[in-house]
Amino acid sequence: MKKLTCNQKNLCLFLALLCSLSALASLTPLHQNGIIIGKFRYRLYNLTEEEASELERPLFYAELYSYDYAKYDIYEDFKWVDYANAITSDSVLVLPSHVSYQGHTYTVIGLDAWRYPTGETRNGFCQLKDTTYSRRIKRLVLPDSMIYMASPAFIGLSNLESIVFPPTLKTMNRSFSLCEKLKTVDLPSSLEVLCGFGLCAFESFYIPKNVKTINNALQGNNNLREITVDAENPYFDSRDNCNGIMETASNTLIFATAYTEIPASTEHLGDYVFQTIQFANKTLYLPQSLQSIGKYCFCLTNLESIPNFDQLPITTIEEGVFANSALKSISIPPTVTSVNNMAFGHCKNLEILKIGKNVTEFNPGATIITPALMSISVEDGNTKYDSRDNCNAIILTESNTLIRGCKYSSIPSSVKHIGDSAFCETGFELKALPKNISQIGKCAFYECTIPNTVRITPTLRVIGPLAFCECDNIEKLIFEYRENRSIGSSAFSGSSVKTAILNVDEVNASWLGSCKQLHTIVLDDGVEITNNVSLASKDYIKRIVFDDLNENYSYTFFNPSFGLWTSGVVEHPPLIITPVPNWSRTYNFQSAKYVKLVGRGDINIDESVDGVDLNILINRILNGMSGAIDLDDYADLIGDINYDDQIDGADLNAIINLLLRK
Repeated sequence: MKKLTCNQKNLCLFLALLCSLSALASLTPLHQNGIIIGKFRYRLYNLTEEEASELERPLFYAELYSYDYAKYDIYEDFKWVDYANAITSDSVLVLPSHVSYQGHTYTVIGLDAWRYPTGETRNGFCQLKDTTYSRRIKRLVLPDSMIYMASPAFIGLSNLESIVFPPTLKTMNRSFSLCEKLKTVDLPSSLEVLCGFGLCAFESFYIPKNVKTINNALQGNNNLREITVDAENPYFDSRDNCNGIMETASNTLIFATAYTEIPASTEHLGDYVFQTIQFANKTLYLPQSLQSIGKYCFCLTNLESIPNFDQLPITTIEEGVFANSALKSISIPPTVTSVNNMAFGHCKNLEILKIGKNVTEFNPGATIITPALMSISVEDGNTKYDSRDNCNAIILTESNTLIRGCKYSSIPSSVKHIGDSAFCETGFELKALPKNISQIGKCAFYECTIPNTVRITPTLRVIGPLAFCECDNIEKLIFEYRENRSIGSSAFSGSSVKTAILNVDEVNASWLGSCKQLHTIVLDDGVEITNNVSLASKDYIKRIVFDDLNENYSYTFFNPSFGLWTSGVVEHPPLIITPVPNWSRTYNFQSAKYVKLVGRGDINIDESVDGVDLNILINRILNGMSGAIDLDDYADLIGDINYDDQIDGADLNAIINLLLRK
């Protein structure tokens, strides 16, 4: 039978606790919303002898309850109990062990803010509201009959310094986290489930002998220097004076501090064990016996290197193990077969990554946002991945898909696909799209440097969402084919595209959303537009040109829905609509206040393209007025016939071709 890991055992025990609570929740209290008796609110239970025996509860027992429940329409609200009139002058809050009601004495065995007054389990947690009254509490005395604290009712008591625990307490759940002045506690030997002292001020901590479940009990106690587990505890230990908590049966280190020495017998590091810890020495050697490292184990640490990492017999690098750490270089052990998402994510200092020949599963998100990465390579002999042609990237061999690159990568000519986020935020500079690329994944070139002109060639059939998002230097986008393409939403969103030449049958205007420099869109006259461009782009568009690159003269009724019209009125600066030559059909937007509808090349706007327009261009060039166009000048917008933001000899050739085609 396969052994359960530490986390799996804790989960099983935690689920057992929930089942126990569910059984209690099925009981009906005398008052659904509790009842105030004296200074406190309670839920009271009268059990039959059979129920008392089954649940191991007194015939008459009570829970302290930390809030009132109310419901207003569809909203739920809670009126917090501040215990204001129960706090003594020396800032002590004593919770009673017994309460009398209608001739019965009820034993207080629990404190519960984890369930609704109806008994239903809540999706979230409640806590004592941080009011003036709660900030007054310096010392807390719990009922001496209390068995469980099934709530985080005392989270955030900012001045709490000490707690008196009852000798009967068995279960705690997140009860005292964020008590920033709480430095010491004396836990009872009866305690079995420990959870609830995160982000306190402990310098030392003692684990009693009967504790068998520890759930994130001490995370965030950065001042903690000494941890001791009772020598008689059969479940946990602090062997070799390691100043950590080991799960005895599995040899798993489940909690550590900056002062922990990992025992040589350690076989596993649990999830989150060293998260946020700042090591005095930024280099760490791990024991050779180590077989696994849990999720996010070294996340957010200042750890720079593990010199013997490639000698460890681990098989998996789990999710987020080194995420957001100061790691600079890493060689993956030859025994590793899988590298999971975010394993090295957001490692801003990571420069070198070497993938072993036995890795068969590499999640591309493993190195997401690693801008300093200069070298990434796959060892020769790997049957699934390669770094062909010294490309400084990871390629999925069978499909010729480049799944992860870095700033200094090159794209081999044999690559067919660029994977999702392959170059996302790497600082990669794309010289030109390889001719054989047929697919570019989601966020593939996010925030990369791209050529000023991007040509979408006939071979490129799929561009994923946000593929070229935030690429600041793109100026012109040219689609060179019409059919069988798939373009994801916001593929060029936030880029610096100025001119988009879309020789396509259908345009989803979201491709160009949030392109704040976009001023020219060139379309076939029969194009179908399927979505509105985002408001962030529409105010910048100055001209829409209907070209006939494929001799398509369908003249079907066209209503451009680029977010430019509301009831026939354009709501942005003057826009010029340029159809093919001599296109004089009437459209419902022709009289819109800020629109001029003219034929392509009709510079003097006389509804024909002729020698007069040619002379205007010639005179402009001869008089030294060639060069960059003025986007606010209609004559310039129309005279820039090849839409390159210049008026020069190329436009003369273009207008001559228009005249010759008549």
